Amino acid sequence: MLLLSDAAYRMETNAKLRAGVPHNKRDELDSAGKVIAAVKSRAIGMTAEEIFFDPAQAGGLLGKFDAMFADGSGIEVKAARSYRGDSSFQFSRLRPGSPFQHLFLIGRSADPVDWTDVRELDELCWLGYVSRARFNEAVVRLRRSGRQAG
Repeated sequence: MLLLSDAAYRMETNAKLRAGVPHNKRDELDSAGKVIAAVKSRAIGMTAEEIFFDPAQAGGLLGKFDAMFADGSGIEVKAARSYRGDSSFQFSRLRPGSPFQHLFLIGRSADPVDWTDVRELDELCWLGYVSRARFNEAVVRLRRSGRQAG
């Protein structure tokens, strides 16, 4: 979140996301979710001392986590775009074996022009939260139904 206060970082991030997200580039798709979550966290008053978002991709500073609360509990961030332009989203690659304690789901109806503008994100994005316990319950129900999780 500290990086968001740097104008050069915001410009570089916006350029990367505008170039990569429309072409489904994996690193930019991963960054998009984390950037939105960080911008929204900052907007509601959370500080870098309370929540830390890893700017690196897999295997970054936080290991298996996209973000972490100050108490050390890991956060997985998953983002998806509705290609119908509405609020219907499909999240994939949610691995039951991942050690996260918190799951942030971010859906967007369209790609923003400025990925760091909270006003634009408020118009285009929906945020969801699932605790580890609820996620595990859903995986059990899914498996009982005969469908695959993940």
